[in-house]
Amino acid sequence: MFMKACNKSVGILALEALNRRMPELHPKKKYVEEDVGKSLAGFKGEMEVNRHLVRLHHPAYRIFHGLRLSKIYGEHFQMDFLLISPSFFLLIEVKNYAGEIILERDYPQLIQIRNGVTTAYKDPIIQVIRQKNLFLEWLQRNEFPDIPIEHLVVIANQHAIIKASPQHFSIFDVLINSDYLSLKIEKLRQKYQSEIFNQNELLKLSTLLLTSDCPLQTNILQKYSINENELLNGVHCPICFSLPMNRKIGNWICRSCGESSPDAHLSSLRDYTLLKKRTVTNKELRLFLGIESETIAHRILASMALNFTGITKSREYILIE
Repeated sequence: MFMKACNKSVGILALEALNRRMPELHPKKKYVEEDVGKSLAGFKGEMEVNRHLVRLHHPAYRIFHGLRLSKIYGEHFQMDFLLISPSFFLLIEVKNYAGEIILERDYPQLIQIRNGVTTAYKDPIIQVIRQKNLFLEWLQRNEFPDIPIEHLVVIANQHAIIKASPQHFSIFDVLINSDYLSLKIEKLRQKYQSEIFNQNELLKLSTLLLTSDCPLQTNILQKYSINENELLNGVHCPICFSLPMNRKIGNWICRSCGESSPDAHLSSLRDYTLLKKRTVTNKELRLFLGIESETIAHRILASMALNFTGITKSREYILIE
């Protein structure tokens, strides 16, 4: 069984970096913190579903997480999980809602009641059906043969209470709890036993899916209308996360807990690439890490064995190729 790794998206990583680099009293801090919480809750739900998928142990299954593919006119659509096999494909939309979940079919929407607060969301079943139709168009555009494509909405939160009116109980054919996912996939395997794709065709499709994946690139500062000079510079302590650490004799020393680390700057440079750009000059590195010495900055850059462009003071070091 092949799987495309279930990792945090660049968007979540950038949100976390922004949250780390915002002053506590920044007027937009609470909005960023709320969005971090929502994003991590969604990712936690996807990890729960991933936990069930990795246990399938079926050699013919190929599973992809977070694929973002191009539509006909240049826009994109994204699938939480896609399972492909010789006899059927399956799209999975993951929701990690807590509390009481009510599906309203007369007016398609999802109602969440949690801690006395009622919130309405778009119908996730309509959402995954739309993704399925777009994926079908994508397959046809790339001249793959027709194959049954199923869809599911998986509620990852084990404590959620899911309700629907008796006349609409049929929705539970496509809306399930994550604990039921393995059994549901086995039922689909039994339902579709005629192989339509051979292994070479599955390999060809898998390769095309990976090369066609277009992860969303968001300018996180622009999204929240935050200027670079509003961010906190310096190196975070890897133990207590206080900011900044001091550079002394080849090590970073935490002012708060006394932790010593030779490479604490690496996580800060990841923040830099998520919030600013993929290249850095000696001057930009000094400003972001909070060091004054051009020589020390040069030693740090040299120790990372980075590729670079330009010469002398205009040299740009490539942090991410």
